[in-house]
Amino acid sequence: MPDRPLDEKLLGEYDPQFVEFYNSLMRRQTVMHEMSVEDARRAYDMSMIAEGEPAEVESQVDHEITYEGGSYQVRVFTPKGPTPKGGYPCFIYYHGGGWVVGCLKTDAVYCTHWANHANCVVVSVNYRHAPEHPFPAAVDDAWHSFTWVHDNASKLNVNPHRVAVGGTSAGGNLTANVCHMVNLYNAESKKPYPPLAYQMLFIASLDNGMGKLKYPSVMKYLNVAGAGAELLLWFSEKYFPEKSALSDVRASPMQYPDASFQQLPPTYFIVAGMDMLRDEAIAYHEKLLKFGIKSELNVYQGMPHIFFGMRAVLEKADQAITGSMEALKKAFNSTSTKL
Repeated sequence: MPDRPLDEKLLGEYDPQFVEFYNSLMRRQTVMHEMSVEDARRAYDMSMIAEGEPAEVESQVDHEITYEGGSYQVRVFTPKGPTPKGGYPCFIYYHGGGWVVGCLKTDAVYCTHWANHANCVVVSVNYRHAPEHPFPAAVDDAWHSFTWVHDNASKLNVNPHRVAVGGTSAGGNLTANVCHMVNLYNAESKKPYPPLAYQMLFIASLDNGMGKLKYPSVMKYLNVAGAGAELLLWFSEKYFPEKSALSDVRASPMQYPDASFQQLPPTYFIVAGMDMLRDEAIAYHEKLLKFGIKSELNVYQGMPHIFFGMRAVLEKADQAITGSMEALKKAFNSTSTKL
């Protein structure tokens, strides 16, 4: 049985509640980057138990979507709340998992709470995964799912003028891509999409280019619990088998043109204070502010990347998810209800 004690150099920085949980349940577990892809996927699915109990929604329906690029699945959560005039607002969600692991079960518990609390339809997207489908398959599916929601707005009973997007980790990367792709599409199209109401970036991967080492958090948290350098490299090698892809803006949304940043929607960040990805999220937030975009940054000190999926066991994870629920509700309440 493996034994992976927390790095002594970082021990004093962790939140005590995380240390207790790690030592009792995680310290002797096999880590994903030492598993086969299939075993890693099973282990990741099992970890969803730490998200807690779902809310009772009106319905959840799965759809298989096929297009010229491939096929993927979505799960549509309809809330118990009353249908607003003009249709429900819609939150399109992209799960995390390094573009390799995750499925429709991933963060499904959170989706039920976002749906009921914000009285919105949540469309959770299970995009294609690497290594079977490397970059840019996940980005292609993310963009197609956005267009699918708009094409099926009446069937979904959603208002296309009240659409938000959000995602966790790799899903945050996809979220940022979709926001920029809307801008690029609208700049060239005679039938532009309505502006996005909101984007939510949870522990997001936003800059995977060759300059990643410029962020101090990358080197500081190489050996952080749960999602250190070995796991991130394992994911990256599967999603980006061609290293030339790392120079593509779809790998690193930080590198999209300034003109697109100037048109991004209001943004909400959840950032783990002990995350290799921390500083790129903060830099992205600061870039948004520079261009006059409303952006709220929430940094949870003492928490590693993996805290986001532990609402049932960590108080700060509960605070993060509860905060995201309230922020989404507030964002939709401030948007137009027109059709």
